[in-house]
Amino acid sequence: MTRKYLSKAEATAKGWFSRTDLKSLYRLKPAPQQWAAGEVWQGHGAYAVYDKALCLPMRPYRAPSQAQSLALERGRELVGTAECAADGCSLRFDREWWLGPLCPECEQRERRAECAATAQCWINDGCLFLDAETTVVIYNADYDLRVIRQTTTQHGLTMPEIDGRCAMHLYARWYGERREDGRFHWQKLGAAAQQCGIAVNGAHRGLADCMTTLQIINHMAAKEAL
Repeated sequence: MTRKYLSKAEATAKGWFSRTDLKSLYRLKPAPQQWAAGEVWQGHGAYAVYDKALCLPMRPYRAPSQAQSLALERGRELVGTAECAADGCSLRFDREWWLGPLCPECEQRERRAECAATAQCWINDGCLFLDAETTVVIYNADYDLRVIRQTTTQHGLTMPEIDGRCAMHLYARWYGERREDGRFHWQKLGAAAQQCGIAVNGAHRGLADCMTTLQIINHMAAKEAL
């Protein structure tokens, strides 16, 4: 009878390692669309292991220089201002919330006027068009809610009551990949979309990420309905 799970020694002998070991020992990561080669049982759960020979090298970390840090700080101050427009609007539109009026050039950069109006309304009036009974599904809710809290504090606004549900945690349980400590492995939004066969257009833009999250939820619901 063939065992479903490997021991760690058996996986290592085959050249198969967990994401954690790949990163810490070899500075490697699984390649796009690379499936787990097997699973290792650790007494109270299993974690995925990947063929080291198929993995890709990770980029070495380089701390930003002082000049880069200063440029980034200055760029954040400029986003959405008249000076931003005068500078050719080379900065990404949706990276920061701003204090001043939206510059006309920013409003035209691949962003719906509706989104710009919502941002300006939030800054001016502190409204998010949500009420306490609205449930908001967010991919990585802890991060987004923390950013909203920091932003409201920065602008002297009151943190709205948001009933946030985390789609990332839900997907991690549904997908079932476990870490070495037995907990479910959180998947990045792009990785989750790829695992569900969902094409992503405009990753890391607000509307695109919302639509991708919605498709992932629909995919899970459809599979559960079968």
